[in-house]
Amino acid sequence: MKVYILEDKDSFLSIVDDSKIRLLYNGFNGKPMKESWEDILLEDIKPNIKKYDISKLSCNPIFTENAVSALNDLMVGKVEILPYTHKTEKYFAINVVNVLNCVDFSKADCQKYTDGFVKSITKYAFYENMIMDETIFKIPEFIATEVFVTDQFRDRVLEAKLTGFEFIEVWDSSKSSEKETVIEEIQYQGESYPFKEAVQLVMQGKTLASDKWLMQLVNGELYIRRTERNGSFTWVQPIFIPPVLLDLQWYIVDKVNYPEK
Repeated sequence: MKVYILEDKDSFLSIVDDSKIRLLYNGFNGKPMKESWEDILLEDIKPNIKKYDISKLSCNPIFTENAVSALNDLMVGKVEILPYTHKTEKYFAINVVNVLNCVDFSKADCQKYTDGFVKSITKYAFYENMIMDETIFKIPEFIATEVFVTDQFRDRVLEAKLTGFEFIEVWDSSKSSEKETVIEEIQYQGESYPFKEAVQLVMQGKTLASDKWLMQLVNGELYIRRTERNGSFTWVQPIFIPPVLLDLQWYIVDKVNYPEK
């Protein structure tokens, strides 16, 4: 079996009322939110933007009614499906409450903080007996940032021809005993800056990086680049800043080339 991190092709929704953003940062941490859920109005980022069956706000997946209908039986008891409000469409927050302590750290490669907490995992390994019947879940180590799915979930998405879903493969049980090539944590030199100061420096034209993340101005707009596990790069113009970036220390680095769209 295989395990994937669930991603979207391109985010196309934003929150109308900025005061509601706190729900994204304080919620979606593996705990139920149904009783405290508030009415949240979404809008398209821009007119005539291309839409898909999945989008994300921060690290929270948003499904269309079509996606919920196709995947509902695979998510029963594992997620809360919470309604958003939109002028023309029906969208739903997917709050994953199925949290599994299933990472096999005897085989995984990871970096830890000095207090022992996991900072990043560069090679995943799972206890297969704990996830063999699972479809969608979170792990305690990245409970606010990552959603994991298995073959069964991915196959259903493909069968239903749902759009915008992307799957980053992080584990294959048939290769679990093999030593894979992984991306080592990047070590930066020089003075470090907290996130708020780092953003200010970026707006002054500097390029700053921390571990697999990099921030840089592109045509006057803030863009973030993430180094994927296979060594490729993903650039995004963030609507919301992923919470994982807020606690990182940032370093000034050389400017990098932004690929043409």
